[in-house]
Amino acid sequence: MRNQRQKGESMAASPKLTYENNCLAQLQAAVARLDRWRESVHHFTPGQRVDAERALDCLRGLCNRVLARLEDVRRADGDSWEMFKARADQALRQLIEALDRYQMAEAPQVA
Repeated sequence: MRNQRQKGESMAASPKLTYENNCLAQLQAAVARLDRWRESVHHFTPGQRVDAERALDCLRGLCNRVLARLEDVRRADGDSWEMFKARADQALRQLIEALDRYQMAEAPQVA
């Protein structure tokens, strides 16, 4: 009986692990975009630079939220991780959408 339970648990962990890995890959891609944008901020005009720094702070906060939601997924037992999945998906979507909005709005203009 114990072997069956362990086998079932490992099968249930596979979609969770796959989900976690996919989310982490998306988060890493978003962080790479954020880093590239951060590096380009010094080319902005002084007024744009201040706004861009505020946007970067907001985006870093969204990154932290995604990490916290993924930690909730990681810590969830059994099938309860799917309940936390929706929150993690929403946080990741908010990060990517915000990054898209800020990058489109902040076309660098060299001073």
